[in-house]
Amino acid sequence: MYLADHHIHSCCSPDSEAPLSEMLRAAQAAALSDLCATDHCDLLDLDGGRVTGLDWAPILTQYQAARGDCPAGVKLRLGLELGGAPVDPDCAAAILSGAEPIYVPLHPPEFSFNPNELEDAFRQNPKALILCNPSNPCGKVFTRQELETIAQLAVKYDTYVITDEVYEHIVYAPNVHTYFATLPGMWERTISCSSLSKTYSITGWRLGYIIAPPEIIDVAKKVHDFLTVGAAAPLQEAAVTGLRFGPEYYKWLQDKYTGKRDLFLQGLRDLKIPHTEPQGAYYVMLDISEFGFDSDLEFCEVLARDVGVGAVPGSSFFREPVNHLIRLHFAKKDDTLTEALNRLADLRKKIPARK
Repeated sequence: MYLADHHIHSCCSPDSEAPLSEMLRAAQAAALSDLCATDHCDLLDLDGGRVTGLDWAPILTQYQAARGDCPAGVKLRLGLELGGAPVDPDCAAAILSGAEPIYVPLHPPEFSFNPNELEDAFRQNPKALILCNPSNPCGKVFTRQELETIAQLAVKYDTYVITDEVYEHIVYAPNVHTYFATLPGMWERTISCSSLSKTYSITGWRLGYIIAPPEIIDVAKKVHDFLTVGAAAPLQEAAVTGLRFGPEYYKWLQDKYTGKRDLFLQGLRDLKIPHTEPQGAYYVMLDISEFGFDSDLEFCEVLARDVGVGAVPGSSFFREPVNHLIRLHFAKKDDTLTEALNRLADLRKKIPARK
């Protein structure tokens, strides 16, 4: 029998006074094989105020000391009970990694970056740059020239690049997706992340992967071991079938989404609803400025209630106070897209502009 406890609080949490070393001895006495320290970090304080960081030092000091004197037969892991993560997902991710994010804006309508703003960020000596390509929600596909600019700065400032390329096969001509790791000199400093969810329409399976040099993969394995468990083996076996598909599948996929994109965007043009033109992925942003809402969340609630179309508030994707954009997606049957357009035809009638 394998006994484990993956939810304990030490003296680093306000609801416990026991040091981790003492808890390890108790675990050994209870015949536990596995113990994970999950001290508290809440993104809202007791008064409802935002918490924007975590002092990892006492947690790590205690963990390292306890691990060095770990009783025989007990494996010690380090986790975190992160409360209120939906309040600020970026902050939650930064806390888990111990990172402090530096934001570089993409400027509409092409959602390109300003090279000077990007280098200003690099001058702050970041450990890594995170690149989403193709990008959600704007559908930006970075050109090879833009990627080469990033690559040059990554070398100049000795920075890793972590790429999110889950929409790699959903790109619309004449745009072309370039894998960042294939640029000269970038294999050694690129961590390529992708997923099977979008390409093979298996979002609920939660299967993804990373590609990186062996020394980075070795560290990633250790982090993965602490933070999560492996995906179900039968799902991994089934996913191999998709990975063996030939190029004809990816051509079919691109053609299919190109048709859906053209259908939906033409409908929005006919309705004269301002929108973005995605170069990749399957999202489109609508500009709702004309309706005079201060809150895009409120607009989405009214849109769902009175028009019957569901959307995501654009502010979910911005650090800045952006409230004039909402996100729709067109990864649906053509009949569903046509019905959505029919409902949007009454948009201005059902949601009059506010003064």
